[in-house]
Amino acid sequence: MFDYLDYAGLRRKIGTNFTTFVDHVFRDAESEGCLDSMQLCPINVHWRPQVGRCAYCDVDYDVIGKVETYADDLRYIAVSAGMDDLLRALPAAAGTDERSAGAGGGGGKIARLNSKSRVLSNRTAKYFGELDSLRRERVYRLFRFDFELFGYSPDVYA
Repeated sequence: MFDYLDYAGLRRKIGTNFTTFVDHVFRDAESEGCLDSMQLCPINVHWRPQVGRCAYCDVDYDVIGKVETYADDLRYIAVSAGMDDLLRALPAAAGTDERSAGAGGGGGKIARLNSKSRVLSNRTAKYFGELDSLRRERVYRLFRFDFELFGYSPDVYA
């Protein structure tokens, strides 16, 4: 996140901690009238609510994958599409073998993806742990429809 802020020239304006970043995003969203709305929010594309970006409710999706479950979602999609041979073609990571790879092979790559998902979840919990209850409630208010549509709970971040 902070690398992007440096790139975009926003780090001096926003600050260097998650709390000031959240305050900045919320101010932008509030000034654009994005709160409690499913419409496209015209704030920075990197942190705007996802619900307004695509017609999630208008398209009959078979799968909506999540970063936290990316490896499992990838495996599910490949098997469902009859392409599980692609999983076997993925290179194995050091220290893994077919016994630990699970059905479909490619376990080394899948194991690395699962590991990255756990790191991301831990990082998310760390950042949200820095926010007071009012800021967490503001984040939930801005992203409420994302939470609901994609099956997230704000209680996880409390």
